[in-house]
Amino acid sequence: MKSIETDGVLVCYPTGRIDSTNAAAFEQKLTQALAEHPGATLVLDAERLEYISSAGLRVLLRQRQAAGELTVRNVSPEVYEIFDVTGFTAMLKVEKAMRFVSVKGLEQIGAGKHSAVYRLDGETILKAYLAHPGIYNCFYPQFLLVLIHPFAYTGLTFSISTKKALPAND
Repeated sequence: MKSIETDGVLVCYPTGRIDSTNAAAFEQKLTQALAEHPGATLVLDAERLEYISSAGLRVLLRQRQAAGELTVRNVSPEVYEIFDVTGFTAMLKVEKAMRFVSVKGLEQIGAGKHSAVYRLDGETILKAYLAHPGIYNCFYPQFLLVLIHPFAYTGLTFSISTKKALPAND
């Protein structure tokens, strides 16, 4: 497992599945990485994690108890659901991965002097602001505010939270 330490933060990158067949080896790698970087804050980047079983979750719980703090970031919706259903989102800091979306081909349902509103799907709208000082990736339940360049509409790609927004008609 790849790991990188920068400024007292140790980021480990698990891949694939963590289950009863490899949880012990995963725990050994985490323990070794922490021993090589004493006092570092542990962060798991779960971008390439496909599945985690209860055996893997127990490893994370023990590591959090040993390290004092543990963040799991870039968690896919499927893996996040496992953390959520098991109650681990209350015990650990678990951050969902961002989705990348292009406005190209999306229905524009509104526009203002400095913004445009797009329908992403039946439940989600996206509000994109043109360059304006002070507006930087602000998240609201109804939509996402995104800083974009005034000339960047064609093929624009940016990231949004995977958390569901309110239905567009609310």
